Parts: sequence; C-alpha cells; structure tokens
Amino acid sequence: RIDNVDLKKVPAIFLDRDGVLIKDKHYISAPKDVELELFSKELLKIAYQEGWLTIVITNQSGISRGYLSWEDYHAVNKKMLNLLGQGSPITAIYGNSLGPASKKNSWRKPSPKMIFHASNKLKLDLEKSIIIGDRLSDIKAGYFAKLPILIHLLTGHGLKERDSVMKFIDQKQKLNKQKFLFFPIKNLEEFPFKYLKLN
Repeated sequence: RIDNVDLKKVPAIFLDRDGVLIKDKHYISAPKDVELELFSKELLKIAYQEGWLTIVITNQSGISRGYLSWEDYHAVNKKMLNLLGQGSPITAIYGNSLGPASKKNSWRKPSPKMIFHASNKLKLDLEKSIIIGDRLSDIKAGYFAKLPILIHLLTGHGLKERDSVMKFIDQKQKLNKQKFLFFPIKNLEEFPFKYLKLN
C-alpha cells in the first residue's frame, strides 16, 4: 500500500492496474516492461486537480502462482509511479495475491473488500465514487460496493470481456434494485470528465 494524502471524506476513482493504468503484459514482473496505457497520466492529473483521490485495486494472482514475487510487484508499482510523475499522483495502491479459488469475502475482486478497506482507511465518500476496469471482476466489485459510476474499458482484457460485462450490467439494470451509471468506453481518453466536477 502507498498512502500520501491527508485523511478526509472525499470521493475516489478506483482503478485496476494492469490493462487500465499500465499495459497488461501477462503477469508483469520487470520494471523495464512497464508501459503506461493511453491517457492514464492525463486522467490522473485531471482527477488530482479536481480534488479526487485515485486508488489502485489490483488482483495479482501471479504472485501465488509463482510467476512473480511481492518484490517484483512493488518494483513494477514504483516504475509506474515514476512514469506517471508528480503531477499525476496516486493516493493508494491495494493488491492481493489470491487465486480464483479464494473465498468470496476475500480481498480478491469481484469482492468489494479492497474498496471498503480503502474507504475506511481514507475516509472516502463511496456514494460519489467511480470505478474503472477492463475486467468483469472490476465492474462487479464496483457494483457490490454500490459505487454510482462504473466504467469499462476495451484496453487490457476489456475487448474479450465486454460481452460478459454488458450481460451483467443488463441484468442489474433490469432488476433496478440499485441506481448506477455505466459507461462502456474504448479507453481512458473517452472518460466522462464532466462527472469529475465536484462543485
């Protein structure tokens, strides 16, 4: 976890890491392979200027599978932060090494546990927060946390998961038990920036 913000009740943008902020390199373990996704730096800069916190929540099953170590994971995060620069800061990074067979109430997405932990730690306003992801598990985690804005990208695994995401969203919208806005976009450059205006 990386924290660098004063605690106060503000909304946050929750972002997956691989396929959203950096290009998905299939269990990336080397800092030299880190490459920013299109517009990730710009989005974080705008969010910061508008007063939002930005929080990464990432499943890293490659650690438990033996493809990389926690040291590798931290090195990749450090390189990502260096590439983003001081003008596009990330408030916190939460990750887990759990595999698909982990318990439903674990930290592994689609569980919303990482979102709730970040909220308690950083005093977040989840009723105004946003999640951005390339996988169905990201969108489910945001939905289960009752975030009002869910955004799915076609970057990373997004293209192959878009159909399953749309099916999930359609089911939830038909149930009409929970109000939310859903944006299926191509990449971060198409982010609906008007929703970052807090005033």
